[in-house]
Amino acid sequence: TMYHDNVNSILPYYEKIARKFDGTKNKHAISEDVIHFLAGGAPKKVPKQMQIIIAGAPASGKGTQCELIVEKFGVVHISTGDALRAQVKAGTELGKKADECMKAGALVPDELIIDIVKDRLSQEDCATKGWLLDGFPRTGAQADALLGVGVVPSHFVLLDVPDEILVERCVGRRSDPETGKIYHLKFN
Repeated sequence: TMYHDNVNSILPYYEKIARKFDGTKNKHAISEDVIHFLAGGAPKKVPKQMQIIIAGAPASGKGTQCELIVEKFGVVHISTGDALRAQVKAGTELGKKADECMKAGALVPDELIIDIVKDRLSQEDCATKGWLLDGFPRTGAQADALLGVGVVPSHFVLLDVPDEILVERCVGRRSDPETGKIYHLKFN
């Protein structure tokens, strides 16, 4: 599938700092493995603040693991969608450019997303607490561009889940109309 092709194009950029986790395990077992990796399985030149990228298909458990990583290490959780909406809401130059694309029904170009991510990661909270970049980059070109602008993570976490399980998880997903929190009809 396209998702697997994209992940395979990203991994070479992060192979020295990447670890693949079995996303079919219990969320607490996965979390224990991820936390062990983040706390002790990192390269020797780890910055004081962790700089983590987490990747995985939709319904692979990224959101759950992000919550647990933030709780354990106090890093700033960043999704590109949230960063994009914040720029648009603030009326920044980057936000205005992104808003033009969205109003025209076009995808926001990679270069603009990269600039938005770089800007967000340079903010004080990320500089002092470290960061957790959720679901980005999605392609090898985006990974290359991130490295090209100096965004170098200390860890890369990949949640690996077989397609048939992802389909089952997606089919049962719902969003609470009041809180917006995602839950599953069978598993929650």
